[in-house]
Amino acid sequence: MVADAAAGIPKQALFHDATGEWPDARVGLQSVTMPPGSANQFHRHPGEQWTAVQEGEVTFTIKGQPPQMLKAGDSNYVPRGTIHRQQNLSDKPARYIEMMILDKGRPASEAMVE
Repeated sequence: MVADAAAGIPKQALFHDATGEWPDARVGLQSVTMPPGSANQFHRHPGEQWTAVQEGEVTFTIKGQPPQMLKAGDSNYVPRGTIHRQQNLSDKPARYIEMMILDKGRPASEAMVE
């Protein structure tokens, strides 16, 4: 499950599959490495997302709200359809694990025009 809204940000899919409990959903787990100064554009997902920062700092912004700085050990939850973005505004790489439960048969993300 590689989100198209994050061009140029390396991702390694760790797991993705349909779920037994929710036949219309798929679950995915991926490791994301954000190079210094990189960012994705505002986007949303057809499902829910959980993020846990493992290394560095990630600036997380929900459109229309002040940015949040997430550091190693921090995590967050993004409800379905929430327009958001991640940025690495530092001079060091950032790494996080991302888990999503998404609607089956839909793209993992939808880019939003800024």
